[in-house]
Amino acid sequence: MKKRINSDFIKNALTVVTGTSLSQIIPLAFYPIFTRLYNPEDFGLMAFFMSITAVVILLSSGAYEQAILICKDKAESETLIKLLLLRSLIMLVVISVILLMSIHIFPYLFKYKVYQNWILVVVFTSLFTIIFNLYNEWCVKQKEFKKLAVNKVYNSSFITLSKFVSKFFSFISNGLIIGELAGKLIVSLISVRSMISMGNNIFKGYDIKLLKKARLKFKQYPRYMMFDMLINTLGGSVHVYIILAYFSTNELGYLSLSLSLLTLPVTVISAGIKDVFREKANQLFINEGSCRSFYLELLKPLVFFGFIGFGILYLIVPYIFPLALGGEWVKSGLYAQYLIPLFYFNFVSMSLGGIFIIANKIKVSLYWQIFNLISTVIALLIGSIYYHSMALTIILLTISKSISYIIYAIMSYKYSLNFSFAKN
Repeated sequence: MKKRINSDFIKNALTVVTGTSLSQIIPLAFYPIFTRLYNPEDFGLMAFFMSITAVVILLSSGAYEQAILICKDKAESETLIKLLLLRSLIMLVVISVILLMSIHIFPYLFKYKVYQNWILVVVFTSLFTIIFNLYNEWCVKQKEFKKLAVNKVYNSSFITLSKFVSKFFSFISNGLIIGELAGKLIVSLISVRSMISMGNNIFKGYDIKLLKKARLKFKQYPRYMMFDMLINTLGGSVHVYIILAYFSTNELGYLSLSLSLLTLPVTVISAGIKDVFREKANQLFINEGSCRSFYLELLKPLVFFGFIGFGILYLIVPYIFPLALGGEWVKSGLYAQYLIPLFYFNFVSMSLGGIFIIANKIKVSLYWQIFNLISTVIALLIGSIYYHSMALTIILLTISKSISYIIYAIMSYKYSLNFSFAKN
């Protein structure tokens, strides 16, 4: 087991972690600039825009990209990607028409007519993000971890640069949002070009029979996994709607900046480990019927080193935020300190995520997502309505989601063993 971890896994994980690190260092370096170019309200509106976009992405893709890893061969994965792209294009057209018609038909939505142009921005940003996501999943499937790492760097670089440049165009009302769109456009074109250059047949030869076969084989993903991920997305963004309802755009901006910056250290390590872990765990599950030993070998250092890292971060984060970002962002530093335990448990549990897909326990994952969403909403509403305190709302959010992540880790450990395989 140690040899297995020390060879391919470490090599591949380091490749992805290096790319992910670079992709996060770039926006991190620009945050002190962004906090001086944009105000808390801009960050609050950006958070609202991204929460809507995330929902549109899931409804459009049907979560089919999650099945690319378990396709039996390259041909099947290419067919699945064709299905994903076709479904996404159709759904994005339908969603855009529904949204545009809704704000002109329903009286209580008339006030949102001024934002109708943003609907197209949401739709196109969603399309470009879907292309970026499916390319990343394809890289994991093909063990092209170097290409995966490079693509993440491209994504971060172009989005960050676009957000910086957009501020200097007077006709752009929110450079953060337009910068996200422009950056995603560039990186999606790079992803498409990379896939074509490697001789893939993804963008030609659409065989209706093969598409139908793939749709039937992976029908559980839009039926269950999409709702699983949709609830997960709502669980991660429901604070946006509740904070906007009971507090202000500025408060949402402070909280959103805290969440964005704390996500960086989690993403740098956990995303790299997770991408490689899923591929290795999937092979072990198929060949040996269990990836539990592999799971435990990685869990122990994650718990230990994560505790040290986030412990240090808890002590210093209130001082780093105002120093690096400016005195206006003192609140963000305080909010970030409240959120540290949440991110610690997120880091440990989600670094070893993907077990539910590998073990074909999608329904169980869906139940967990429902529990996570309900407990999060209850915590936010108690803090917002009963106490009407932003600080207490964040603390209750941290407690609620920390409990959810602990439960997630326990269930991941349980399903890391294929019981039917073990019985045979």
